[in-house]
Amino acid sequence: MRRIAFALLTPILALGLFAACITEDDDTPVSATPDTSPQPAGDDPLHSIRLDLAERLDIDPLEITMATLRSAGWDGCFGIVRPDVACDQRFVGGVIAELLADDERYRYHLVGAQFFPVSFMDGITVNDGSDVPWEIAPDLAALMAGWARGDLALRLEIEPDEVVIET
Repeated sequence: MRRIAFALLTPILALGLFAACITEDDDTPVSATPDTSPQPAGDDPLHSIRLDLAERLDIDPLEITMATLRSAGWDGCFGIVRPDVACDQRFVGGVIAELLADDERYRYHLVGAQFFPVSFMDGITVNDGSDVPWEIAPDLAALMAGWARGDLALRLEIEPDEVVIET
């Protein structure tokens, strides 16, 4: 009797697990990645995080400088670990940027077209990540060129897209 009940229960459990991975609106899988409030990074992500920090601290963006910038690789939680939250195991290359304002360091993680204001997230543990293979490493020089474009635009009081970078 127990073998029969188990044999009948196994397909039912498998079907239930499959159904739990599908939303009711469409066939898009539900992500187990925690909500870390990603922000759109725009064309120049370092400029975007500078503006974000200036707004959070209510200071002039020109009072913010770049302290450190380095590549990092993480799982699907992007170096932001929350208790009891599972992360998918994909490996992504990103950037850890630390900005300096009022003698304090503020940390941001950048992944693709998103940034995460790590210094302003409560209840997390921060992971410094792993080395990133060159094939997926972000172009730090291009990121710093965007920072320079945004810096010049702020100083000239124009839009960053009005500054042209020629290589």
